Amino acid sequence: MLARSAVPSAAPATPTLASARRAQRTPRRAWGAGGCWPWVAGFSALASQMRPGPKSSQALRRLGRMAMSSKLSGTRRGLSLGIASAGLAGPATAEAPAPAEPMRQLFRVAPAASGSAPKKLSRTSSEFPQELADDCDVVILGEHHNSSSDHSMEADFTREFTKERGRRAGIPPAVGLEMVEQQFQPILDSFGRGEMTVKDLYEATEWSKRWVWPFDLYAPVFEAARQNGSPLVALNPATEVRRRLPLEGLRALTQEDRGLYLPDAVGFAATLREPAFRSYADLVVMPSYDTHVAGEWLGSRDETVATPQNFLSARVFRDEAMAYAAWRYLNKDQRRGMLLIVGCDHVRYDFGIPARLKRLGSGSTRWQAERPLLLHSAKSATSAVQGQLAAGEVFQAEADGEALKLQDQRGFVLPDKDTGAFPCSLVEGRKLKITTVLLNPTAQEGLATGGRPQWYLPAENTQGPALADYIWAEA
Repeated sequence: MLARSAVPSAAPATPTLASARRAQRTPRRAWGAGGCWPWVAGFSALASQMRPGPKSSQALRRLGRMAMSSKLSGTRRGLSLGIASAGLAGPATAEAPAPAEPMRQLFRVAPAASGSAPKKLSRTSSEFPQELADDCDVVILGEHHNSSSDHSMEADFTREFTKERGRRAGIPPAVGLEMVEQQFQPILDSFGRGEMTVKDLYEATEWSKRWVWPFDLYAPVFEAARQNGSPLVALNPATEVRRRLPLEGLRALTQEDRGLYLPDAVGFAATLREPAFRSYADLVVMPSYDTHVAGEWLGSRDETVATPQNFLSARVFRDEAMAYAAWRYLNKDQRRGMLLIVGCDHVRYDFGIPARLKRLGSGSTRWQAERPLLLHSAKSATSAVQGQLAAGEVFQAEADGEALKLQDQRGFVLPDKDTGAFPCSLVEGRKLKITTVLLNPTAQEGLATGGRPQWYLPAENTQGPALADYIWAEA
């Protein structure tokens, strides 16, 4: 784990990609000429060649259980949100001394371009920093799935944050979960109404088939959210959809899949063209590709089938799908804030869920297709058809009464010939302020060089974003 005493006193020079890779000790793969980057342009052909794929291996689930069983011996420690403070869990006795409650420190991390070092925050009261409790609409918490400390901390964060935010805002925030797939949202709603137990929730969400890590680690989060009146929101796409992408890429998505999980295809592709995304993909996503192939966790050990491109497609698809699930909920209930609990790779360096949710939550007004729609080349029903929108797809367009003109020369949506109305609905976008908190970053995540952690993303010829807005670390 990252040494808590090793916070740099001054902002380090931004390392190069090569030095970062050496620090991570991750062998560099040859992704082909130009690296993994050139394939990004192919995202514009999102709707083509849709086919089902085979089931993936269960090896990852078995590995996860073995990993956690070695880490979770004994009972769960009693914890509170002791940021930059320490205490005892209870009175000690001669026979059974009470374990000391772990020290926890909260760091605010400045953007790399600011030239500032991470700043350790201290607290004199039980309140969260104002940015977390009051000033943001969404807090995204990044966990390491195999860390017992992370799970304990996120349960406490959920308990205290939902209570404090609910007290200040007059309505408790929702809690979004990567661990539950979106088709089980009615189950989470039923649990929130008190109609089922935690054990019922485990069975009804098919946890043992659809999530790698033990349910007991997350049960305190479910209980804390319900106790404080926070609705639970399922974020993950269905396993059946996710299994297809490592083998076939985005062409495996059906029209229905696109409308449900990837409605903003243009914005999704634009995110991938941002200058530092290549560094993010190279440092965060792709280092685990070899491990996934060797373990047959992608459904095949054949690298010409389970290709690096397909692997990256599957990862960024999940980021987009989870961000859209959160945005959809926040637009539906605009009074609430939200806490998202997801894996750390979906948080680090802003290019996972945060960047996508910020794009969707820019405040811009969009249209949403109510059914599959043809895109015409001009404002005439006799004009050539140059594309199609999926049911549920969101898009930006100018309306002039005769047609909707989509951005980027994508074409025109014409009114319904029977009703004269556009077969779309307006989506009044909510402008979101988003804050990220990473739990217990490792030295590898911090790109430790020269014995000091450097919490910045190196990008060629640019200074990238910080690892997260906040780091909450257990000493």
